[in-house]
Amino acid sequence: MRRPLLISPLVAPLIALLVGVAGCGGDTEDKAPEPEPCGGPCADGTTCFEDVCIVTPTITGQLGGERQREDGKGEPYILDAPVNTLCWVTPDVVPDGPATVTMRGKIDELAVGPPKSNMCVAAYLQSALMDHWADGSRCPGLAAVQERVDCFRIDPCECEAMEDAAAKAQCEADAGPVLSYATTTDNDGAYELTDVPTNEPLVLRLSGREGLWKETFMWGVEIRTDRLQTDEATGDVHARFDPIGVSEGDWGVVQSLLGLASTVPPDRGAVAGELRDCGAEGREPEPLHGASFHLDPDGLVRGFHGGDPENPTEFSADFKESQYLGIFGSVGVPEGPNRFVAAVMIDEELQKVADYDLYVPPSAGVILYVQGRVAWRSGGNAADGS
Repeated sequence: MRRPLLISPLVAPLIALLVGVAGCGGDTEDKAPEPEPCGGPCADGTTCFEDVCIVTPTITGQLGGERQREDGKGEPYILDAPVNTLCWVTPDVVPDGPATVTMRGKIDELAVGPPKSNMCVAAYLQSALMDHWADGSRCPGLAAVQERVDCFRIDPCECEAMEDAAAKAQCEADAGPVLSYATTTDNDGAYELTDVPTNEPLVLRLSGREGLWKETFMWGVEIRTDRLQTDEATGDVHARFDPIGVSEGDWGVVQSLLGLASTVPPDRGAVAGELRDCGAEGREPEPLHGASFHLDPDGLVRGFHGGDPENPTEFSADFKESQYLGIFGSVGVPEGPNRFVAAVMIDEELQKVADYDLYVPPSAGVILYVQGRVAWRSGGNAADGS
């Protein structure tokens, strides 16, 4: 019978060392160092968060809003309820429903603006439009700035009336992979889009009436099946959505209030909108007071609305965080792909309230109204869904 091999206590460590060296003998290449978070240290006043350097909020995140006074005017206030960011940890479950619906509404505005008739309203899949501008469109590759601006302004409504087949084909290619489009029918900007996909991130575009209204893209619209409306008389199931237009006048006022001495260069745009939390049982998502945001690249000037509901163009670069109404803006953002991240400080920790990839066209506005993981609530812009 073979006797078991006995290893001296003095020899065992040497054998272990040799085995270890033998096992590593074939792995002599140097491994690439792990990339440093945020690409390196963040500047003073910013914090590395979600791999970006975001402005560090100086106040604890709270819920804001406006209530109606006895004289009928709005008054900003702080809501006595905790901020909810859990939808960024566990996404909402949306019930099954129709794959496409009709979406109708009327154009809202930042402030009182010009007539809203004969404007073009168009819907795109967000991913398809992002890919189109990143890879498939000729517009970003045009050398002259004004040529790029004119190319990005082409909308499907103007292509429809063209008689020349070649010109029409080029127009439709430049207008992008549109899902549905329509022209507004009255001065209130009433529109109706058919066959709009549900539960998919969309981009809603407002264009036309050059010189009166700025080209505007509502990024991240989602027609959720849990927010569809039913007409009691006809049984018609549809979505209600009132997109926001920005007049040329308001465009100039906001950039002036933020401290930009000259006009925005034509190869740059703007990103603005509203930050809200995830909502909770018994309440809708509410505006965030005390949130900061990051854009890369950022605009020439940035700031927040002061919270006065009677003055919708009251923006100031003095505010470092969102105020009662959660409204933010960055003007002079370079054209091209971008990333928007926003956060609030809760219990001395940053918590995410927004994270979206988007594209900023030249001389145009991108509006991003954050409502939890969905950038725009469908089923109406009001809290009651009307």
